[in-house]
Parts: sequence; structure tokens; C-alpha cells
Amino acid sequence: EEVLPDGHRACASCAVKVPEDWKRIRPLDPQSADGYVQQIETIVRMGFDRRIGDAPVLPTLFSPLSLAHKLSGGRLAGDLREHPTLVKGALEAITETLVRFADAALTEGVSGIFYSIQAASRTAHTEEIYAEFGEPYDRRILDSVAGRSFLTIIHCHGDALMFDRLAKLPGHAWNWDDRRTAPTLGEAQRQVSGARL
Repeated sequence: EEVLPDGHRACASCAVKVPEDWKRIRPLDPQSADGYVQQIETIVRMGFDRRIGDAPVLPTLFSPLSLAHKLSGGRLAGDLREHPTLVKGALEAITETLVRFADAALTEGVSGIFYSIQAASRTAHTEEIYAEFGEPYDRRILDSVAGRSFLTIIHCHGDALMFDRLAKLPGHAWNWDDRRTAPTLGEAQRQVSGARL
């Protein structure tokens, strides 16, 4: 499998091949859904693994729009224009699944989450697309862990970041490749309320 320029591998077979496939994406129960069960089990084992000491455990959650891209390959942009209602239905289901997973993980004792947003890059989407199809779902997930997550890291993936929007999301720390894309650390400190370097 070829590694893409952004460091990821393309899906060998995408779940969304035609617009109607968006309707097949339904909320899952992380306590019983294949894949999620194994992740929860890994979290439980890590919680009892004394070799890691008191190091915080933070599972990675990818944003709903990032997952929609992975599920649909190259067709997401077209479907956002031509079938926005179908995509929004899938984003709702993905969001509900991630909220449930975050709740289960926090209940098992993780310290917080590492939340990866690949969709808030002007290379990936316009601001209007992210404002409608990305940010509301990101905010819902991050709000769902507020008060329970000791450490929520917002990973801003990509270049030409919409950092002004990302800086307003509820989190404790922001992470991005500041050597390859704006903002600088100083610029980001001015944008994130209460930020310290």
C-alpha cells in the first residue's frame, strides 16, 4: 500500500462508494462493536499495567469529518456539495459513536483524549465547509469530555490551518507542526485563551 504525501495510507476498499452508502453509517456501541471493543480492552489493560507508572493514557480520536473522508476516499468533497443531507446524517452517527467511545474510555480511567482534526486545513476544505460540516461535530465531542478529561489535546493536522477556529475549541493543549505551517508558537499563544509556552 502506497503512503500518501500526508503520511497516511489510502483505504483499500472504502465503505462509501455511492451517495446512498452514507445512510448505512449508524451509531455504534463501543462496548459491543468490533474494533471498539478491542480498543476499550487495550485501555483497560493499560490502566492496570504498572510498567507505565502514572503516565497519562490518552486514546486518539479522529474528528467525524476526518473519518468521513477516510470512509469515502476521494468522493467526500463532491458529496458535501451534492448530497449534504446524507453526509450530515453520517456525521451525526460518527459523532454519537465517538461521544460514546470517549465516555467509555474516560469511565475506564483514561486521563483524557488526543483529538485529531485533519479537516480544519484550507488545503482540505474551505472555511465554510469546515464551519458547517466539521466544527459543530468537533465541538460536540470536545464538550462531551469537558470536566471529565484531565488532558484534552487538540491535534491540528495539515497546513494552512484554520487556527483561529481551532483555538476556540474547548481543550487544554494544541498540537501542530509549527515548523511547517502557521501559526508560530507566539502567534498561537495570542489566539488560545490562557495559553502558556
